[in-house]
Amino acid sequence: MIHDLLLDLKVVLRGLRKQPLFALSVVFLLAVGIGANILFFSLVYRVLLHPLSYQRPEQLVQLWPEDYVDKLIVATLSERAKSFESVSAYQTGLFGLTEGSEPSMVQGARVGVEYFAVLKATPLLGRSFGATEGRPGQDRVVVLGYDLWKRRFGADRGIIGRPILIDGESRTVVGVMPADFRPLE
Repeated sequence: MIHDLLLDLKVVLRGLRKQPLFALSVVFLLAVGIGANILFFSLVYRVLLHPLSYQRPEQLVQLWPEDYVDKLIVATLSERAKSFESVSAYQTGLFGLTEGSEPSMVQGARVGVEYFAVLKATPLLGRSFGATEGRPGQDRVVVLGYDLWKRRFGADRGIIGRPILIDGESRTVVGVMPADFRPLE
């Protein structure tokens, strides 16, 4: 059997030497095909199969309601749903940041006090939200994303405890998330 394989290989190599242009085109087409497959499966892996970059991602559940989920629904789920370790809500959007000479719109999210605990995310600087900061009047705090902190505030480590204006309201910066943290979308 191996003897037959070697004979076949010799015949193929002899034929390729006689027609080098054909051999070159076959090698080129094989390279393009293999490259396209690698690209396709790399994209499929990154988009569909790659695990979430959170601790214990298999334990995360995300609900996408048709309408806005209010605080009462989140509180009810948190109190009564025994199958969840913790529950939090978030709503992404654009927010007006008025800091320094240039006001701008920044991408962000309104999140519940348990948001970072649910994702098992620890801030790079400062802290995340405390339990009392979910109450009306005590919710005037913000945790900045790394890119915004670096770009807009020049990676100033003294930002913790400073007030900033978001949508015209003063918010105190209590934390900055690390560069590898990716919020839910």
